[in-house]
Amino acid sequence: MLRTACLKYVQDKADAASHILDPLISRNSSYASVEEIHRFISNAKLCTVPLNESDVKTILDALMFGGELEMRRSGGRTDLDAPNTSDVSSAMYRIAPRTPSLALLARVPCTICPSRLDCRPGGAISPTNCAYYKAFLEF
Repeated sequence: MLRTACLKYVQDKADAASHILDPLISRNSSYASVEEIHRFISNAKLCTVPLNESDVKTILDALMFGGELEMRRSGGRTDLDAPNTSDVSSAMYRIAPRTPSLALLARVPCTICPSRLDCRPGGAISPTNCAYYKAFLEF
């Protein structure tokens, strides 16, 4: 539940920042600090035990390592640039940008078909009479 609350807060912050016309200000506004997210969770009373900021940072780090968030230091450096990643006050998080996956191309049967060089529309070997291609399209 805390994981979902953290993601929702950061997503809401990104949605609000997306309406800003200046790209640099929009990008910077899409980051949320550990303190902001901690305050949100505390005010919403989502947890029955008291949480401190390092507890929230642990949740956010798990989301970052899972690829859902990205982190930077408030000075503009990324988590890879910073030697001390335990500093809670300087960590800022935002939704990780989604990149198109090329792994889906590997599933297209034509990429591994041994007859692909002979395959032509209207030919003896063609996409219209290919059982593998039909099965792929039905999936």
